[in-house]
Amino acid sequence: AHSATSLGVKLLFLPVNRYEGFLANTAAEALALVGRPDSHSGIALSTFHMNLEERGFRSTFEEVGRQLGLFYAVENNRRALGDGHIDWLEVCLSLQAIEYDGPVVIECQAMGADPLLPVGRSPNWVDEVFSFAEQSIQHLRVALAACR
Repeated sequence: AHSATSLGVKLLFLPVNRYEGFLANTAAEALALVGRPDSHSGIALSTFHMNLEERGFRSTFEEVGRQLGLFYAVENNRRALGDGHIDWLEVCLSLQAIEYDGPVVIECQAMGADPLLPVGRSPNWVDEVFSFAEQSIQHLRVALAACR
C-alpha cells in the first residue's frame, strides 16, 4: 500500500463471491480489510458478486458509500445487462443516492463451460460478447435516464 501511495495509485479491494474467493466475500468484510478510509484505498463492487453474497444492493452501496472507487455492472448470468434478473433501476438509484460519479465497467462473457476461455464456444463468440456489450450499454443508458 505504501508503494502504491508513493506512486499516486489508488488500491481498490473487490469482494468476490464464496465460489471464487475466500479473503472477503462481502462489502463489510472488504471494508474491514481496507481499514480506515483514505484517498489511496477503497472498494470496488460487482453486481455479480453482490447478487450472491449481499442482502441487497441499496444497503450495500450505502454501507460502502464514498469508499466506492469502481463499479462493475454485471448481470447475474454474466450475459448482457437486462438478460437476467438484476433490477438496474434499483442499482442506478442506489449509486445516485451515494453520489457515485466514478468509473463503471460493464462485464459480459460468452456462454460456455468455462466463461473465461473461448474453448467449446461457437466460432462467433467474439461477436456474441460485443453484442452483449452493446446491449448492456443501451440498457444501462435507459436505467440511468430513468433515474433523472
